[in-house]
Amino acid sequence: PRAQYTTSVRSNMQNQGLYEKFPAEAAMLTGFKQFLIDTLEVPHCQQEVDNVSRMLRFIQPNGDEVNLDFLVKSTETQDFLNKLKGAKMGPATILNYIKNMIQFVEYLKTHLNFASADPDFHRKCQSYMDLLKSLRKPVAKANSKVTCKTRYDRFVQGQRSLHDCQRLLRVAKKTCWVFTGSSLKSSVWLQTRRHCFPVLLRSHPDPETLPKTGSSGRNDTKCSRWAPTIQRVAKYISEEGWTANHPRPQDIVSKWRPANKTQVESDPGIMRMVRRQKWSGLAIMDFGGNKGHGVVATKHFEVGSIVCDYHGKLITKAEGNKMMESTEGEKGFLFFFNDLCIDAQTFPCECHPSQDTAGRKMNHSKKRFNVKPLHCKMKFPEGERDIILFQATKDIAINDELLFDHGVRRKSFHSEAMALLWLDS
Repeated sequence: PRAQYTTSVRSNMQNQGLYEKFPAEAAMLTGFKQFLIDTLEVPHCQQEVDNVSRMLRFIQPNGDEVNLDFLVKSTETQDFLNKLKGAKMGPATILNYIKNMIQFVEYLKTHLNFASADPDFHRKCQSYMDLLKSLRKPVAKANSKVTCKTRYDRFVQGQRSLHDCQRLLRVAKKTCWVFTGSSLKSSVWLQTRRHCFPVLLRSHPDPETLPKTGSSGRNDTKCSRWAPTIQRVAKYISEEGWTANHPRPQDIVSKWRPANKTQVESDPGIMRMVRRQKWSGLAIMDFGGNKGHGVVATKHFEVGSIVCDYHGKLITKAEGNKMMESTEGEKGFLFFFNDLCIDAQTFPCECHPSQDTAGRKMNHSKKRFNVKPLHCKMKFPEGERDIILFQATKDIAINDELLFDHGVRRKSFHSEAMALLWLDS
C-alpha cells in the first residue's frame, strides 16, 4: 500500500504523482548507485538514487527500464522542477534533485557502449547537463534569499544557528562535563553530546555563559585522577535534572581512561591534594616484625590512577648525598631524581607538622610493584614545583598493599646490602 504523508510538501507531491519511481532493480539505477558508492564515495546514497528515479519516472511515465530519451526532453525536465516548486518544496531540496541528475548523466558518460551505439551520445549528455545547470541558477538564487532571510530572522529573534550550536559544543567539550572531563574517549563524548546537548543548549544558550569549572559550577577534577563511581555519575546526572535521553552512568564509567601527563600537571585537584596531603583511599598500616609500616588501599584504584605523591622538602642531589653520609641508621626516605632529591627523612615536614604522609611509607618491591613514580612540573600560584606522583600500574583492590620499586639493589652502596635478600623480591 502507498504511504500516506501528513506534511504539506509530501502530501502535495503525492497528489501530483511526484513520488512515483522506477523499480529499484532497474539496471541504470543499480549501476548509478554503485557509481555513487565506489567512485564518488557516497556510502549512504539511497536518497540520491530515489531523487533521480522520481525525476526520470515523471519524464518517462511508462516502462520498467530507463531509456536515454530523457536526454532530449527538456520541456518535461522543466515541468518536473516547476511542479516541485508548486508543491511548496524548498529551493535547497530542488537543488539536490538537479545535483543528483547531473551526477546521473556523468555516470552515463562512463558507459562506452552507449557512445558506440549513438555517435551523438556525448553531445546529448553535455547539452542536457547544460540545461540542468541553467535551470539551477534561479533556484540557487532563491535558496540564497531563503538562507539570508533565515539568518536575519534568527539574528533579530535571538535564535541560535547551526554555527552557534557547533561553537557551544566546542566550548562544552572542554568545560561542561564534570563526570567525563578529559579522561573519557571521544566516543563517549559523542554519545553524551547526542543525548544531552538539547538540555545543555536550553540551559546555556550563550557559550560565554558556560561555567568554567563544570556544568554545575563545581571545580571537581577527581575524575581525571581516578575513575568515578557509578553512584557518583548518577548523582551528577540527577543534579542536572536529566531524567531521559542521557547516557547510562555505567556506560560512562566503563569508558574512563586515565589522564595523560600534561593533563595531570595542570590538574587543580591534584595540586590541592599535594598541598593538603589528604589523599583518599590510603591507610598507613603497621605490619609488625621486620617489615614495619606500609600503605594499603581502602578503595579500588584503576590502572593509571594517581594514588598520591612522595611528599617532602625539595633539595639538591648533593645535599641529599651529604644527608646520607651524615645520617646514621635508616636512610630510606630520600628520593633522588635527575639532579634533585626529595627529603622525606626529615619528619615531620615543616608544612604538615601534625601528620605522616603516605608516599614515604610505601614499601619496596622489584617484581610485585603496583605503582610507579611520575615526575611532574606543576604550576602552583607561588611558582613551578617538581613533584613526584605515584601512578597505579595495574588495578589495585581494597586491602592491597601499595608497592613501588625503590631502585635499590643488593649491590647498591658498595654491596653493603648483599645480605638483604628482600631487595630482589
